[in-house]
Amino acid sequence: MQKINKKMLLAAWSVNNPYWIINQAYHIPLRKIFKDVKDFDPQEVIYQHGKEEMNRQFLDLLKSYRPDYIMLFLVWDEFYPETLIKIKEILPEVKVVQWNGDDDIKFENYTIPYSVGIDYQLISQLQFTDRYDAYKLPWFDLLGADTNKFRPLNLKKKYDVAFVGTPKGDRLKYLRYLLKKNVKFVLGGAGWDEYPEFREHYLGKIPDEKFIKLINESKINLCFSQNFFGVPHVIERSLAVNACKAFALTEYVSGYFTKFREGKDFASFKNEKELYEKITYYLENEKEREKIVKLAYEKVIKNFSNQKMLNDAFNEIEQDSKSLNGNRARTKYLNKSVLYLDKSDFNQRIDSLKNKTAKYDYICFTSKRYSPISHREFIQMYTMDLLKKPISICNAQLSSRLIGDYMHLDVYYSYHYLDRKYFYENIDLAQFMVEKNFFLKNVEMFKGLYAGKLSKFINPQNTSFISLPLVRTNQIKKIPFKGADHILFSNLNLNLLVLRNQKKIFRSPFLYKLGIYSFFINPQILKYFLINILPKTKNSILIKISHLFDRFFK
Repeated sequence: MQKINKKMLLAAWSVNNPYWIINQAYHIPLRKIFKDVKDFDPQEVIYQHGKEEMNRQFLDLLKSYRPDYIMLFLVWDEFYPETLIKIKEILPEVKVVQWNGDDDIKFENYTIPYSVGIDYQLISQLQFTDRYDAYKLPWFDLLGADTNKFRPLNLKKKYDVAFVGTPKGDRLKYLRYLLKKNVKFVLGGAGWDEYPEFREHYLGKIPDEKFIKLINESKINLCFSQNFFGVPHVIERSLAVNACKAFALTEYVSGYFTKFREGKDFASFKNEKELYEKITYYLENEKEREKIVKLAYEKVIKNFSNQKMLNDAFNEIEQDSKSLNGNRARTKYLNKSVLYLDKSDFNQRIDSLKNKTAKYDYICFTSKRYSPISHREFIQMYTMDLLKKPISICNAQLSSRLIGDYMHLDVYYSYHYLDRKYFYENIDLAQFMVEKNFFLKNVEMFKGLYAGKLSKFINPQNTSFISLPLVRTNQIKKIPFKGADHILFSNLNLNLLVLRNQKKIFRSPFLYKLGIYSFFINPQILKYFLINILPKTKNSILIKISHLFDRFFK
């Protein structure tokens, strides 16, 4: 195909890391599509210089390079909301494309709020296509395989069953069940050495080339589909196995079946019993297994290579002349006003509140020691209007004058996956935006929040949870110490990593300020480091110290 004579800025997290999927999936393929491609790696810049400097360098690059396209892979809050909004200020006609691989846990709380600055979505969780359509967000299917990397090697089958990956989600449960059933299988990947029962099955960590070889040498390759929260998650692994002309037995997720048909070119399981039965069946019925392998291989090679799917998506985007989603959002919401109420306003009669709110559609609230972050109102209005929910709650960035921003507890994940007491203890009325008519019907309910009552009226049906810190507070909040991975986000780890990479960790005043703050102002931070950070050092002495403090704090 002829290259698109435009400039593409590939500003995706970890794009310069040759071992990471983003580099492997986009670095070369995009250069076959566009005449001029420049890489900008947010991870690389953040780890060396910090988040603020990364955002500055990104905006400077937009002004100097002036791309026609920008491709993002947003991991969390690495880009400030203000940065994403400024993209269209600098380049009003640039087409901004985002790859979303985790809509199963990030759709309403992350993809939707960030879509305020995104024009086109590349997605792999195809069970969400109806919702993209409902919200009129342009999307393209990117559930494919790197067919240059994953390929048939025509090797003899050495193993009955194989799995490569870490022991997360429901994988332990399934593989322990296979142990009980005396299934012959091999395991690869980090973490399994911590489980002695798998010692005879464990092959160690598997580098890429050996991984592809192992797929080719296995009669059945297991593909588990749950993420770290135990939510069904479509993975590219199944299609990678297909591209090797090998057999994939995949944990069921509805998103696969927009492309495949069970028993024809796909095999799936929903529970331990079905997994065991299908392993037994397909080991005994080689002809049926190979028939599925052949049809799946042909389909993936013809239709679902990463290169073809990217070609198709960007050719269609290039031809699209409709108004861009990011520009439509700016026109509708950017300069729209929101009314802020404070505690004293609740002393007014309802008629007075109706008069005060008459010119506004949305209400926010002020609280002592809370302040909004730039473009907070824009993002919450946009999200509420899209989702048609009368309440919105955003994350609150915990901050200190001494050490700056240091943590935020995610409202979505703490509500759904953590002891809910942390959610109720951490939220403040300052994090809310409410649709005016809903507020006027429930004034007493919101008044109770100022009085310290728990917000038990919140539920997923009436509330949109936004996993972005859009307000900042210097209040000290109670934080969880256990089971909070991917729920409690720490800026401190990043700050210390940057100082270490700059070789300034002991010369910077930050370390000493952190010590003062942790010992004398907020001892929770010290406890957090002792329990959560020391074990990740993989230093045996530090791990023992962490376990000692863990028992002490109990």
